Amino acid sequence: MTDRGGAEVPLFLTGVLAGVIGVTWYLVGFKVQPDQLGGVGMTYSELAALVLAAVAVLVTVLGIFVAILALWGYSQLRKSARAAAMSYVESQLVDGGALRAEINREAISHVEASMGRGGQLRAIIEARTDELIYGGAEQRAKEEIDRPFGDEDREYGG
Repeated sequence: MTDRGGAEVPLFLTGVLAGVIGVTWYLVGFKVQPDQLGGVGMTYSELAALVLAAVAVLVTVLGIFVAILALWGYSQLRKSARAAAMSYVESQLVDGGALRAEINREAISHVEASMGRGGQLRAIIEARTDELIYGGAEQRAKEEIDRPFGDEDREYGG
């Protein structure tokens, strides 16, 4: 049995349901014949009601079957659409792909705009740099007063 993406079970059930409908139709077709109904004493209105009830049951079963097939078809369509989309996006993200080039262009333009005068990224980097450069100035000044020549043991290994 080959792998067709899980299509074996619904296909088998479709065949079983078609067989059941066919056998039922065959048996009912031989049971309800006008020459056999002669001795039953059924009026035409009773026969019409019986036939209409049988047709209603068959249409209901057929409607349920079609609804089940519609749901199954929708789920299969969704799975195949998702797989196709993933495959396409993966093929476009490889080196030299159009989507990858577009994402690179957008990222570069966004970073350039953020790094320009008044840009948000530039302001963040400047704030962090100033914090590193000017932060702790009092602590460094106090250390220089306490040790004017620095920490000789640490700096010179002595």
